[in-house]
Amino acid sequence: MNPSGRAVPLLTRCVVCGAKNLRDVEVLSAALIQTWELAPAEVDYVNAQQGRHCADCRSTLRCMALAKAILRFYGSVGNFDEFAKSFTAQRLRVLEINEAGGVSAYLARFPGRILAPFPRVDMQDLPYPNASSYHGTAADGEGYLVQTEFGADAWRWPLAAGFSELRVTTVESPAAHAWTAIP
Repeated sequence: MNPSGRAVPLLTRCVVCGAKNLRDVEVLSAALIQTWELAPAEVDYVNAQQGRHCADCRSTLRCMALAKAILRFYGSVGNFDEFAKSFTAQRLRVLEINEAGGVSAYLARFPGRILAPFPRVDMQDLPYPNASSYHGTAADGEGYLVQTEFGADAWRWPLAAGFSELRVTTVESPAAHAWTAIP
């Protein structure tokens, strides 16, 4: 699945909590692999994306990619646990639509975090006042940091909404990545 053919370095520490306790679990059964007619590279990709995790905080690679994207956006070094305790994090307003796996417990430390789980909250009809829940901040108060997952056409949505830049943050590419939309 890596088009370059180069080896992708594996993580040695969890991006979320900093632990050196990463584990691999095969999440695809032989029957499912056969039914879906998956190639060996596809099996490896899905098993890494869904099964590689931190045994301490339970974050998967996808959670780590989300945490890494947020850390990168704010220019923070270290892990997400450290960032969650920072002055910057304590001032953020974050709308977490559905729980973000192992990252959710750390986001819960943010005083401005709102958890909006489906089906209780419909993301197409959010029950919050305008501008009360968004990711990120800017000097003028109008900035947005959007972290999301979509299909292959995802890049079009933020640009169509008026964002000028998209960043892709990876963890063990292509198994886990997060996109950050920047005004």
